[in-house]
Amino acid sequence: MRKLGLVASAGLLLTCSTAVAAMNAEVFYKKATALEQQGAAAAISSDLQPVMNAVKSASAAVKAENEAAKKRGKPLFCAPENNRMSSKQALNELRLLGPSKRKSMDVKQAFRTIMIKKYPCK
Repeated sequence: MRKLGLVASAGLLLTCSTAVAAMNAEVFYKKATALEQQGAAAAISSDLQPVMNAVKSASAAVKAENEAAKKRGKPLFCAPENNRMSSKQALNELRLLGPSKRKSMDVKQAFRTIMIKKYPCK
């Protein structure tokens, strides 16, 4: 019985992480903007964790892609060490992409596009 519970939990986690990974950048932008407008009340929003998970997942994936590209001698972008964008900066960059572009990409693709534009390699 316990094994069945573990298998079910693992399946649920896989489903949740897949949903986060596939989150449309437009949906993400709308949720993140709404959370920002809520201020401190955002801490109890059901949208907070999915948005945070999407940021962590997309950031890690884009960083890994760039590291792999660096090893091949062609980095995707050249951000300064310990680069950190504030949530306001990230939302502004997403806003600048525009709704049509956000609708056509997932969060990872949007973050990759932003980093390449913001930190081109010279």
